[in-house]
Amino acid sequence: MGSSIRTRSDQRVFKTYEIRAGNAISCNILIEYFSNSPLFSSKYLDYLDWLEAYKLKGVIKDSDKKTNLITNHKNNMNTKRINFNWDHLNKFYKFRD
Repeated sequence: MGSSIRTRSDQRVFKTYEIRAGNAISCNILIEYFSNSPLFSSKYLDYLDWLEAYKLKGVIKDSDKKTNLITNHKNNMNTKRINFNWDHLNKFYKFRD
């Protein structure tokens, strides 16, 4: 399985999109894409947490430690996020003096 994009609609006015990567090739494509085209919202922060968890997969051999660290990243995503840092937004606009 490669990657897939799924749309979901609910009671809100807008659609949401879900991206799933099923293998290392798909993950690397997503990493390259989001490195060059970052997200504008807090979803960028979710992406950074996902990226850190993905990087842990191949580095840490102790499965319990790996699971705990990945779970910590997962528990900081989406509606569970309590820490926000908007520094990445500085890259979106260039102000003139």
